[in-house]
Amino acid sequence: MSESSEESTSDCFSETPAGEVMEQREIEPPSEEESSYESASEEFGTKKSLPVPEKVQFPFWLVLIAIERNRK
Repeated sequence: MSESSEESTSDCFSETPAGEVMEQREIEPPSEEESSYESASEEFGTKKSLPVPEKVQFPFWLVLIAIERNRK
């Protein structure tokens, strides 16, 4: 009786803290990166929200066009 109850409680305890720790780790790094990016963008006088999506999207369709032209 005591063994089965210990196993069930240990499972609950092992699952809950692990989930909390994973969530905390996922939330912390982005906030630190955002603060560093914001400070850097303020120093250079550039806005983070506008240039990043454009730079990320341009290569994608440029690469696709290049691949299509190479295949033809």
